Amino acid sequence: MPRTRALTSLFFSSILLVACSQTPPADDYITSMPTGLWVGTSNSDLGLDIQDDGTLKLTSGAQETLGTWQKKDDTTLTITLNGETIDSPFQRKDLDLTITLPGNPSPQTFTQM
Repeated sequence: MPRTRALTSLFFSSILLVACSQTPPADDYITSMPTGLWVGTSNSDLGLDIQDDGTLKLTSGAQETLGTWQKKDDTTLTITLNGETIDSPFQRKDLDLTITLPGNPSPQTFTQM
């Protein structure tokens, strides 16, 4: 009887280990939406706050610029900052966001705070 309990316990433990070792599927929202609080990876004085309601705030040092955004497609946002509107390519992968902002032709990478 004790041997049966030990084998049963071992069996269920092995099932638990197999279940825990599997990688969960990617969360589409996390990998496709640009929303969140972001800090520049190469310049930590640069911050980007992208909200679900379509507003955004770009912070550079003590200067804040308010704007709007909307998702055009899976790789493009339409962003308006300082009266300038551009279709901005973006890519989100896990906790990193690479995006081209109005007034800067080079893409910038941000990490989620």
